[in-house]
Amino acid sequence: MPHLAAHPNPKPVHPFNELGNTRVAKVVKTLKEIHLAFLPYEAHVFSLDAPHSTYNLYCPYQAREHTWQLEALAQQIAKPCTTKQEYPAIRYRK
Repeated sequence: MPHLAAHPNPKPVHPFNELGNTRVAKVVKTLKEIHLAFLPYEAHVFSLDAPHSTYNLYCPYQAREHTWQLEALAQQIAKPCTTKQEYPAIRYRK
């Protein structure tokens, strides 16, 4: 805590900057930061990490959230498809 008291607004340290100062930097050739909208578990298995999405889509009390929920799920599904360089047609019918 004394360190924080001396610096009330400490700058956040980016993880890539920390890695650059380690021995790992000498053997790693490329390191990219990517933002994932899904959680990969295996090579062909992923989760959208949206446990309440099924309830929100089928609950009559959440009807005003359907469009937003479908848009969010479509974007999340598109991310692993583009990561795997597969481009399926995703359609939704009422």
